[in-house]
Amino acid sequence: RKLRVRNVEDKEVNKYEEIDIWSKPSTLYRICCSPTKGITDPHWDLVIPHIKGHDAIAIAARVKRRHNKIKRTALHAACTRNPPSHVVKELLHASSVPAQILDATDSFPLHLLCAAAATDKSSEAGKDINELSVIHALVDAHPGARGAT
Repeated sequence: RKLRVRNVEDKEVNKYEEIDIWSKPSTLYRICCSPTKGITDPHWDLVIPHIKGHDAIAIAARVKRRHNKIKRTALHAACTRNPPSHVVKELLHASSVPAQILDATDSFPLHLLCAAAATDKSSEAGKDINELSVIHALVDAHPGARGAT
């Protein structure tokens, strides 16, 4: 299957490129899956350099795992782990397309972030402010996710 993605580097607004939406997990995807301690996890520091090393098309590609077919992007993976706002904003700056993609559970990254925040038992300083900032960034990237269930 193919996905049409606007090349953000190109000045022509209507120029799209087709990409294969199914790919092997990239290093960026794997790094976004590795933090387990929420906002303060040191693994988040590794994400930004990898975002800079990927183009928008690679960031928008979905991952189809062999067994569970979860169909998530790096943004989806990050949002399941309560990411710092700067990580989400950098992923969205590189490509806002993943904010508009449903995974295999019919969830947008916004939904995954809210679910992760609701189940996170940690009481990290500034957590509420961070979540609100991340939610605003995701809603700005895909306003339609607010009303989707």
